[in-house]
Amino acid sequence: MTRMKKILSLLLCAVVILSVWACAFSAFGKAIELDLDIKITSVIDGADDLAWFTYTPSKSGVYSFLSYNIPASEAYLFTREKQSDGSKLYVQHDYATNDPNYTENEHNSRQFCLTHYLEEGVKYYFAAGWYASDTRTSGNITVMLRCDRYDEGNEIDHIEATTTAYLTAYSDGSFMSDKNGNAYFHYNYSKIMTNMTVTVYYLDGRVSSVTGESKIDGYPIVYKETQSVNHWYANDTSQYTANTLSVSVLTSTCDVDVEIRSGGIYAVSGVINNLSGEGVSGASVIINGVTVSKTDENGRYYFTSTPGVKTALVTADNSISREVTISVSSNTNDLSEKPIELCTCDYVPDGIINAKDFAVINKTLSGEERDRQKAQYSKAINFTKSDYTNLSI
Repeated sequence: MTRMKKILSLLLCAVVILSVWACAFSAFGKAIELDLDIKITSVIDGADDLAWFTYTPSKSGVYSFLSYNIPASEAYLFTREKQSDGSKLYVQHDYATNDPNYTENEHNSRQFCLTHYLEEGVKYYFAAGWYASDTRTSGNITVMLRCDRYDEGNEIDHIEATTTAYLTAYSDGSFMSDKNGNAYFHYNYSKIMTNMTVTVYYLDGRVSSVTGESKIDGYPIVYKETQSVNHWYANDTSQYTANTLSVSVLTSTCDVDVEIRSGGIYAVSGVINNLSGEGVSGASVIINGVTVSKTDENGRYYFTSTPGVKTALVTADNSISREVTISVSSNTNDLSEKPIELCTCDYVPDGIINAKDFAVINKTLSGEERDRQKAQYSKAINFTKSDYTNLSI
């Protein structure tokens, strides 16, 4: 899973339930019951079709839903939950595709490994299909469910959470209305979660830690706040009481006080392109070790900053990272006319674009994506970090 996908997953998981699918899902009617450690093959009928499976664990634990196929594949996890009006909707909890750490078969870079904590007695729905394929529209898909570990009582002693990021007063968020109709500024704390380090201390002495992830050891990391009741304010103002963000893993919870700074903050925006002039989606802009922005689908980045010359590290999946200087000197700093060029062909991360990268492009990509990356490869061959001195910004 790429860094960008992980961060998107993290943001969506912030309130446990990622999204609600309101349609009836007639396909659930032909869902296949999964058995642990048994490969099951189902038939996919068309490009947008999915194979459906169900499983109700007899014991809570961390389970992995695995694919065993040649074409690139993807998977979803749902539960069916009762709403306040009595209706039931299918609620998405997780998604996975193209896991580079999945080594169950020779197609490790193209297959999914969806790992999630499942609760005893809850009926889960898994869906599997082809990932981003215009040519693979039907055929057999093979999957398997395994249990990585069962719960053994309350195995977590406690958790800790820290973040290197902070928010800017009245910049990171938007105005909303509370239940009484009063306006308040609701802070978007995605930057906090992107830079959040969560550490789990187990009763048996194990310690596990992740940064900027939606799960740890298969357990979802849950974030909760009550800004509509207890409004957040800059830490150096008289209105400040506590900017509390609760972080939970299973039944263990800790609180993080979100730092909010005020004064002398300007908006900065711009574009990150690849060597073919296309916007790079999901690229990170990092200043002083903090990820201040992730580019959108068009390669645009946005962040706020104090005035001055900033040194930023720009990086993305399969890229040769580069350092750039950004001068912040006015209320609006739109740098779109001078895009930051980033080489994103380093599929074998050795700092040089050569035949090894071409082999990965040719083997793992397909269709328009492969054609785009081949075109960029032709511009980037033999490129190294020192070549950035000849590029824009």
